[in-house]
This record gives sequence, C-alpha cells and structure tokens, in this order.
Amino acid sequence: MEQAFFCAPAYAQGNCNTYVQGTVVAWNGDNWTCSNGNCANCAIYSSCAPGGSGCPWGVVWTDNGVCGGSSDTTPPTAPTNVTAGSITSSGATLSWTASTDNVGVTGYKIYNGSTLLASPTSTSSNIGGLSAGTAYTLTVKATDAAGNLSAGTNVSFTTTAASDTTPSTAPTNVIAGSITSSGATLSWTASTDNVGVTGYRIYNGSTLLSSPTSTSANVSNLTASTTYTLTVKAIDAAGNLSGGTNVSFTTSGSGGGPNCAAAYAQGNCNTYVQGTVVSTGGHNWTCSNGNCANCAVSTNCAPGGSGCPWGVVWTDNGTCQ
Repeated sequence: MEQAFFCAPAYAQGNCNTYVQGTVVAWNGDNWTCSNGNCANCAIYSSCAPGGSGCPWGVVWTDNGVCGGSSDTTPPTAPTNVTAGSITSSGATLSWTASTDNVGVTGYKIYNGSTLLASPTSTSSNIGGLSAGTAYTLTVKATDAAGNLSAGTNVSFTTTAASDTTPSTAPTNVIAGSITSSGATLSWTASTDNVGVTGYRIYNGSTLLSSPTSTSANVSNLTASTTYTLTVKAIDAAGNLSGGTNVSFTTSGSGGGPNCAAAYAQGNCNTYVQGTVVSTGGHNWTCSNGNCANCAVSTNCAPGGSGCPWGVVWTDNGTCQ
C-alpha cells in the first residue's frame, strides 16, 4: 500500500453519521477511505471501524497505508475540464476531471463568486435555483480532509429563457375596409402579452392567409361576391396563439373589375330593393326608389335603360374598376 505522509482527521466512533463515501480518516497509524455508502453505520459496532471485520452492514474502509504526520497543509490540485451541461432556465449540471491530493481528496466546493452553491463528493453536481436568461461564471475547487482548498477552475454559461405558456390577449375592434372583388383591408386594436406580442395571424377557417407584424393587413386572392368570416389572432415569441376575433364582410362583384359592386342580373330583379348597388357597363348603380324589383319585366328598366313603364330609377355612381 502506498504510504501517505500526513494523517487525516482521527476516526471517531461517535461521528460515524458524517462518514459518507470518500471520507478519509486516520486510525491506528494508517489513513483509511470510506469506500461505500454504508460507513455511517460504523457507530453501531466496533467491528465496523477501519480495520474491523464482521461488520453486519457491509461497511468498507480501504487502507491507504501508514501516515506519519498530523498536519496537512498541501491543497489538492485544481479540478480540470470543468463543463456545464443540461442547462435550463433555473440550473445546470457541472462535471469535471478529478483532482489529486497528497493524502486524499474528500470533496469539491462550487461557488458563485463567494457564495457556496454545492459541496459534492463526486465529480459532477446539479446546480439549481438560478435565474432565467442569466450569464453565470461558477468556480469549482477541491478540498481534502484537512480542509485545504485547491485553486478554482471557472466555467461560464447562460441559463435559458423562462418558459412562456401564457397567450396574448385577443385582438379587439377588428374591422374590414377597402373591400374589393378580390380582397379587403383588416385593421384592429393591438393585443397585449406578458412578454411581448410578435405578430398576428389571419385565418379563413383553418387556412392561414396572412402573418402581419402590425395591426393591419391587406387580404387578397378572395372570390368576388362572396361572404367571408376571417379570424385574427395574436402570437408571441414562444408561439402561443391568442383567442381569435372574427370579422365578416362580402366582397364586391367582378362585373367591372376591382371596386365594382355585384354584377347586375336581370333575373334577380326581385331582390333589388331601394338602396341596392349593382355594377354593369363598368359603372356602379344604386336603386333609388322602391320600383327596382320590376326591372325584370323590361330591359328598359335595367340600369342605364330608358322608358321603363314602372318608373324604376337607377342612379349612376360612376365608373368602377
């Protein structure tokens, strides 16, 4: 067995509950290392002390050899290859290569500045209680039975941002304007979020039509003379979608091109009540009295016609495009 020059702290039967695996003690002129996790049971029987035999709890003490002094002032070597892994919003796992010591390394100390975070006996440790989205530089030091601390080795890392599962508020006051035969402009009041709104999503049912970042958007490629109910939702950086707010509108007809009303149809005259707007001949026309439903009887009663016997009155609103 290799001789260790300095003796570790003396073994004390009454302190066995402190003897975790890796603890080094001096007994009968030798240094001994607790080699399993059962050493805390040594207080029960003297047979469980270092060098004993027949311990019913399977305590294992390893004889490190003769020790010849009572004062150890030599610190262990500094830990090497310190790394941080499994980084979360509140912690990380540090690991490193073991230090060496003239008597024996008994454990390690992990510091944040001067604050002790953990005192592991192995070469890794889970560190918790950290703040999300924060840069840390932690220091790992080795210690021996005499309490000597090694030089420190640093490791730097940044915790992840806190998990955000809270959606934004739903947009309000959604309106549709500038309605044409193929599109419309939607606008709304901004949503709010516990972290920040990053944009909006506009849906036609489950189909995504647009992803604006402001509080308005032009929606295009719609079908003329069609009623739509579109839904506006807010989204945040974590991808949380808000509840939706609907807006309904009807695109204009395609008779004269964009911005034209629904095309005039002779056979549908019975639906033309006073105030109805139709398009024909590149113009929008408004039914200006209650007789427009009679237009089906004679083509003279169509918008732009003359001599209608029922006094149908269509007012020309001008060209549409």
